[in-house]
Amino acid sequence: MAWLSTRQTQGGGGSDALRHAIAVLEAVPGRPFADQTLELRFELGAYLRNAGDQQGAEIILANVFAAIKDRKDIDWFQRAMISQVASTKEMPVGLDMLNNYLVSHPNLSPRDESGLLLTMSAIAGKGGDSKRADEYRLAGDEKHRLAEALITPPASSPATADDAQKAQALAKDGKFDEAVALAKRVITAAPRARDRGQVVSMMYFLSETPLLKNSPGPMDELYGSLLAAIPAWPGLNMTYLLSAKEGYVRFLQKQEDRRTEVPAALKQYRETVIAAHGAGTGHMDKPLNLVVQSWYASASEKKAAAEELLALEESLSGSKSGYYLPAAESLAGMIESSDPKRAAQLRLRAVLIADLLTDPKNEQRAWVRRRSAISLAKMGQFEDAERLANEAAEIGRLSKSSQQIDFERLPEEIRKMKLDYHPKPPG
Repeated sequence: MAWLSTRQTQGGGGSDALRHAIAVLEAVPGRPFADQTLELRFELGAYLRNAGDQQGAEIILANVFAAIKDRKDIDWFQRAMISQVASTKEMPVGLDMLNNYLVSHPNLSPRDESGLLLTMSAIAGKGGDSKRADEYRLAGDEKHRLAEALITPPASSPATADDAQKAQALAKDGKFDEAVALAKRVITAAPRARDRGQVVSMMYFLSETPLLKNSPGPMDELYGSLLAAIPAWPGLNMTYLLSAKEGYVRFLQKQEDRRTEVPAALKQYRETVIAAHGAGTGHMDKPLNLVVQSWYASASEKKAAAEELLALEESLSGSKSGYYLPAAESLAGMIESSDPKRAAQLRLRAVLIADLLTDPKNEQRAWVRRRSAISLAKMGQFEDAERLANEAAEIGRLSKSSQQIDFERLPEEIRKMKLDYHPKPPG
């Protein structure tokens, strides 16, 4: 009955039919159709978006996404979901959502990556950023070509994907010697296989295996073989090379005793990004963020990378964009002590950008104000800090945020910081 109701969407009255179907399923004792209900809510959100009700779509899709974002059993639904949610947001927010998903899911298939990148291209184009739209489109098209090449490998090709999966299963079962031996064979056979992209995914999985992560010798040998082999692979291989070099940097970053090796690996990754895409493109944010967000880099190295990232985002999309905002906040946090005047300017600019990009009840405004208020209070600028804290509390109330209590407590938190504040003597 519920699914029959959804078919009525083809002839008008679609939202009512979907709401009725949802109500029917939710009324069943024990809620055995919880997943089907989520899918119907997803359909309802998409229907409202296509009908022009952006606010209604955003609320429904955000609730569905919150319910599924940590589930591992419906990753296909997560990708569809996040694409719909991102499409309801202002351009920078939507692109950030999709980019964060790509970064946190490094093992996606080329076809899945292509779909997300092309969605990002559409969002950027709709937002008027034709340069980024073209970059995402080209990256999405390249992933699509890779996906097409994986569909029908020739009969003579080694079953790279199958062997890669077997190597991962062996590592998961603790059979590390067997896993490494099979992984070596996979790398050797990869040039003759159309599904050779699976090798890079295999390496990421193996590098996350506890024993191989903590006893890095075998992984170093595997990465060395892979990085040496990829340039000789036939056809399009730059995407594979970038992914492998980024994976190797992240592998090194997780080992405290190897921090001295990271800069050289990062330098090679950065040079490869420049060779593939150019020095002034949005792709440079990846190597820069690897430094900004790292534990191994010195304060001066992180600050230099943050400065470069801020300049890059300003050159690409201006100083009032959603890309500039997180870069400004990141740098501000690093220079609170050394350059409080500039840090305060960046914090206040972040508030301005959030206001330009989002509607008055958007929760992001409250979060930016919260971060800025606390930062300004640490620097002794309590007039602005108290104003922003009060504004954050009000926006949190209007947005009906699930974190509303944090915003409500913020003004009192700032007042306590003011009472406890002891300015540093000059010099």
